[in-house]
Amino acid sequence: MDQFSRAYLHEASRPGTILLRPTEVKADDTRAAVARIDLTVVPVEHGLCRYGPVVGGAQCPFEKNCSSGPKGPCEHFVLTGADLAYWERKRDAAYHFAEGAPTDEARDYILSQWHPWEPVLTALREALAELGLLEEAEELDLRTPVHDYFDPLFATGWPVAQLNQPPAAT
Repeated sequence: MDQFSRAYLHEASRPGTILLRPTEVKADDTRAAVARIDLTVVPVEHGLCRYGPVVGGAQCPFEKNCSSGPKGPCEHFVLTGADLAYWERKRDAAYHFAEGAPTDEARDYILSQWHPWEPVLTALREALAELGLLEEAEELDLRTPVHDYFDPLFATGWPVAQLNQPPAAT
């Protein structure tokens, strides 16, 4: 039995217990190395960044502008179920703000910023519904969220580009 399996079996009955730290993985224990927690995913701007060198942001090719850069969302930006409520509330606030815009051009500009995000949010909702996580995502309290990164709501994510795929032709 490898090091990860022993730790898991011993501590499985105690939720929240750290099972394995990356420093504990030995190069000769390949199964434990494969099972290690991947620390290359970093929380950013109400999503996750999968671009490993970004920690601290100095090497970020998008200058830490994950969601609204001039080239669109970063290819490394990932949304989880825990991000759904934030992005939907942000969109709804923008729509409300657009209603009071002084000109039609200003209103159209504000609304145009959200056109690319509509299919992303719709796809995220569909993916969460398919996994049975939609209700939990909708009920997440953004004022006092509990960040349980082992909960599927926080641990299951999709790259924005994957969520923004056109519907399959039938």
